[in-house]
This record gives sequence, C-alpha cells and structure tokens, in this order.
Amino acid sequence: MKAITFATLLLLLVGAPVWAQPYRCDWQVVAIGGGELNGNYRGLVTIGQTVTGIMSGDNIMGLIGFWQPEGVTGIEEPDQFRWENASFQETRLYPPMPNPFARTTRICYTLHIQTPTLVQICDISGRVVRTLVNSVQRPGKYALHWDAKDNSGRTVANGIYLCRFSAGEYRRNLKLVLQR
Repeated sequence: MKAITFATLLLLLVGAPVWAQPYRCDWQVVAIGGGELNGNYRGLVTIGQTVTGIMSGDNIMGLIGFWQPEGVTGIEEPDQFRWENASFQETRLYPPMPNPFARTTRICYTLHIQTPTLVQICDISGRVVRTLVNSVQRPGKYALHWDAKDNSGRTVANGIYLCRFSAGEYRRNLKLVLQR
C-alpha cells in the first residue's frame, strides 16, 4: 500500500506534464538503498538500472530510470585469433577453444613448412600428461581435440594445464583451464 501511495505522491509532486525525451546513459547503478526519502518511506534495492535523471522538489529527491536486460551474447574476436581465417603462411598456435572447458577443448595451429611437431598437455608442475602429436607434419591447418584424459586414458582432475607446442624453431605454451 505504501508503494502505491508513494507513486501517487511522486506524480502529485511533479504536477507538470511529462513528455518522452530521448536520453542516453552509458553507466549502470548498483545500489543498496535504505536511506530516508522522508519520514515514512524508504528506498530499497536497485541493481542494474540505468539512471536517466533526477527528480527533485522542496521535500523530495528521487532518481528515476528504466530497467533493461544486459545480456552478453558473444564477444567478437580480432581476426588475428581466428583459426578459421588463417592461411598457412606462418607457423602459429591459436588460443584453445573453449577455454575454460568442461569436457573437451580444440587446439588449432598452422604450419608453413614441413617440420617436426610436438603438441603436449602438461600439468602445472611441467609433467607431461598427454602427448597429442609427436611427428613430422606437412604445411597446413590442423585442429586437435583434447578430451581431458591422460596418455593412459584416465580422466584428469580439474585445474590448470599447459599446452606445450613446438614446431621447428617456433615454441609456445598456452594455459588451459579444466573446470567441470
């Protein structure tokens, strides 16, 4: 009942005609209320509300705004990280996808010359957990899948692992996070 009375009170205090106006505000509010608006009303909790203006009078001040969903649907990656667009004019290891992962992750790389190639998964202490590739490979694009198992076929524990990549003179280590 107090909420309805408060909303009516706010409308009566404004007393002027209200018109829709375009407004852009690029910041979000996370606030825990409880401060006194006046002797009888309290502001409670506001999370994720875009504040679009301040309404004030002799005895009252209020922040007004509108709720909006803020969902992340994807992150655009720069082309330098996209294995699908890669040509094999250079030897390169690309970031694993997904990372962190729960069951399997894809490790992609390109080779520009025929060269001995070694791809290993190591635990944080440097011990080799799994060898994915240990052979001479031709120039091209390659994609491997690590299923979070060791060389014996046992499932490894959650944690941080390193993908150790070596192809000719090119060497690189990438962090993998297994999180079930």
